[in-house]
Amino acid sequence: MIFILFQFFDATLFSKDLQCFNRLMYKVIRFSLKLWVVLSLSRNSGMEQAIEIIDLKKRFDFPLKPQGGIFQYLPTCLFPGGHEQDFWALRGVHLSVEKGKMLGIIGRNGSGKSTLLKVIAGILKPTSGMLRTRGRVTALLELGTGFQEELSGMENIFLSGAILGMSRKEIMERLPRIIEFSGLEGFLYTPIKHYSSGMQARLGFSIAANMDPDILLIDEVMSVGDLEFQSKCITRISEFKKNGKTIVLVTHEIEVANYLCDEIVWLEDGLVCMAGPAGQVAHAYRSVLHGGNGATVAERDATQIISTGGKPIVRNVRLLDGQGGEQTAFRAGEPMTVEITFDTEGRVLEHPGIRLTITRLDNLLITDITSEAANFIPSCLEGRGRILILFRPLLLLFAKYDISLTLYDRDAPNCLYDYHPRAVRFEVTTQRIHNPFIVTDHPCSWEISPER
Repeated sequence: MIFILFQFFDATLFSKDLQCFNRLMYKVIRFSLKLWVVLSLSRNSGMEQAIEIIDLKKRFDFPLKPQGGIFQYLPTCLFPGGHEQDFWALRGVHLSVEKGKMLGIIGRNGSGKSTLLKVIAGILKPTSGMLRTRGRVTALLELGTGFQEELSGMENIFLSGAILGMSRKEIMERLPRIIEFSGLEGFLYTPIKHYSSGMQARLGFSIAANMDPDILLIDEVMSVGDLEFQSKCITRISEFKKNGKTIVLVTHEIEVANYLCDEIVWLEDGLVCMAGPAGQVAHAYRSVLHGGNGATVAERDATQIISTGGKPIVRNVRLLDGQGGEQTAFRAGEPMTVEITFDTEGRVLEHPGIRLTITRLDNLLITDITSEAANFIPSCLEGRGRILILFRPLLLLFAKYDISLTLYDRDAPNCLYDYHPRAVRFEVTTQRIHNPFIVTDHPCSWEISPER
């Protein structure tokens, strides 16, 4: 690093623009400090990082052609000297993924999710910044990426394996597992161009998941297949995690990311808006998504997304049984009350809204309700008081659950007064054995009416 700095210094002896040199030196020193800090934290953390990204930026140059007249009908290549429009898809992304962890990347369309995944996969070259991966990387990107339409499914399996650096012997060893997982035994010698979108997704995921990568990158592929295929994908991803593999998943399905991932990164306008535990980021993203006013997060102040400073407004959250006693274990069908104690300390909270979410311990979202949806619309909150949310009866089945609370301004839903992820935990017991994928049980009556 010192040698590089001296090279820049020597260059200034022949430069007439000292101000330009100073700007360049400032960028070099700033990037060097960021690199030193991140690498120091990485060494001190004691955990091996499978993916490290520092100040990553990616710019696309879109050529512009003259507008109006006959020129607008001519191809852009006929205007080589025309202007170009710069578009920054990534504008300084910092993140790291520990080995054996699963990271979810969420965000609106155009936020930079797929671009980031392609940069990690090596398909796109970053404009600036540092990217480091450890181990073999396999990417399952847009539907049909890497497939040759005129080749059969079997030929594409061998082609994909060769692109990933595998020998024919290695591919042959994995071939039975790929065929069994895909469920396409009767179509392997059919050209890919005759495959449906679901069949292409099956084949693509089967190849990627059975090539034994150290890092698996997935971009919105599971949403194409049917329920059976999605279930097999989730099971295979769980096996990957148990085997210590690293997975990065880009998805619009926030509940899928919350259920599968250890951590989530929320991208907005090419920047990391929020990163952290899956449940916490998913809850904040839902709050903004359901009550957004159209403005992008990058245009808002960061304090509008997190809890306000000072003492929390919500002082305590308790669960009460039918007799008003505090309780953390309930039987299915019994009443349950959520008691929220608040103290605004002289502040007046205008147009308050409350969002309550119940999440099972495996990060499966059970319910997401707001005070407005329940027709509870107070004009303000002031001083001390209690808010009661009554479940009559509690229709959840056997499991442990967490309750998260968000207190926000109804007129500006992206401004949070207070936020308490996983504020209280409770357990529900039942007498009968049930399917773990079923979370609720609706009471009903049965009768038979003979025809007369």
